[in-house]
Amino acid sequence: MDRWGTDERAIFDVLRSGRADLNRAIESAFNRMYPKHSLRTWLHKELGGSDYTKAMQLLGRGDYTLAQKLEHAS
Repeated sequence: MDRWGTDERAIFDVLRSGRADLNRAIESAFNRMYPKHSLRTWLHKELGGSDYTKAMQLLGRGDYTLAQKLEHAS
């Protein structure tokens, strides 16, 4: 069965590169490919609440904070 919607896991897997410079390059490439919709605007539209907040943290930092890693592990 085909599934519709946003693949949040794939988004987080890409953004959790551990490298802020790589995420800036991804954001820059997305914004060049889709000049009418920035990556941040698209993420805001596609992700809700805490997922959007996590995506913004990953986009800027490249990884979760230690507290977030511990929360995900439990």
